Amino acid sequence: MRKKAPAQDRSSLTGVQAIAFDVFGTLCEADPMGDLLRWQRGLPATERRRLRDDWMCGRIGFAELTQYGETAAAPPVEVLEYQAQASASTTRLLASAEPVLEELKCRGYPMACVSNLAPPFGPPVRQVLAPWIEHYVFSYEVGARKPDPSLFDAVCEALKLSPQRVLMVGDSPRSDIDGASAFGMPSMLVNQKNAAESLPIDQLVKGLPIRRR
Repeated sequence: MRKKAPAQDRSSLTGVQAIAFDVFGTLCEADPMGDLLRWQRGLPATERRRLRDDWMCGRIGFAELTQYGETAAAPPVEVLEYQAQASASTTRLLASAEPVLEELKCRGYPMACVSNLAPPFGPPVRQVLAPWIEHYVFSYEVGARKPDPSLFDAVCEALKLSPQRVLMVGDSPRSDIDGASAFGMPSMLVNQKNAAESLPIDQLVKGLPIRRR
């Protein structure tokens, strides 16, 4: 029997002064990138994961990625860049997120994004979220991925607030919730597939007090 999603504890949000959001699965979606790195399919899973993490942390680019796996099957770097940018350009706001962002903006809450992203996705994410989000902390810019504390430190620094004043909202129990909690930030797990203990994102605004700038 599945557990019911827990009600948000309003008392735990009374000191919140700003919101930090994950991006994909929380605010945005995009068309799948497909098997972009298909020539690496023969590599061990741990090696593919390491390369993906290095790419998302900005340590390597497409030129380096083509040097691993069946290199003869790797397309030219400019083709890879085009394919990745084409996928990134499909970034769009989730329908459930827009009214939440609008309400938080009306209430005067500063907002930021802290996300594990591959470099091609940074510009379109900024463009899509520009009407609401003031600060962005991306893994490829910081050189680390959530749940590494350096990303949560960077977002609190950008907002100029202590961790306990910044609510982290995301769809990953490990990267968003466990990572933020370990750093001292309150957190909220929002709806994801088969997540019994997550909440609809619109529950966020019901738990926060009115705040005017």
